[in-house]
Amino acid sequence: SSVTLTERIIEPETFQVNLQLCKDDFRSDWEAVSMGYSAFDSLPKTFQDYLLGHVVAKSAQKNEINIWQGDGSTSGQFLGFVPQLTADAALPAANEVTGISVTAGNVIAELGKIVDAIPAELYGSEELSIYVSQNIKRAYVRALGTAGFVDRYNNQDMGDLMFDGVRIFARY
Repeated sequence: SSVTLTERIIEPETFQVNLQLCKDDFRSDWEAVSMGYSAFDSLPKTFQDYLLGHVVAKSAQKNEINIWQGDGSTSGQFLGFVPQLTADAALPAANEVTGISVTAGNVIAELGKIVDAIPAELYGSEELSIYVSQNIKRAYVRALGTAGFVDRYNNQDMGDLMFDGVRIFARY
């Protein structure tokens, strides 16, 4: 078989972050964080660093959504991967997986369609991941719970979800 590679380019734009922060709104959060390492891997050195980290995290979340779902014709967004690929008539039919609305009752079958469409050359690669939306992740976790994996999956951060040997990576 032959493989034809093409590329899709996203062109991020510069956006201004307009927000006003009040220190009092964040003081209790900062005090909880500064009390110790408990749930935090690293602590900001100052309150200003903490606030800056909060703003950066919110901006990064918006950029992540734009990267995947951004609509270039909407103010505050740039054209993301999903709209580009959806609009691409040249995408080979063999690379398209026809799906339906995903629920906990059919998520296993729908994820199976995706895994079945993965070329043999890629299947088994350590870097291979299936990127899914939050609603598909929730449906998959619910299906796992229904199948008897409740304790294992309800007590974790869900960072290690796998399906048929392929990592599940949830995005916005």
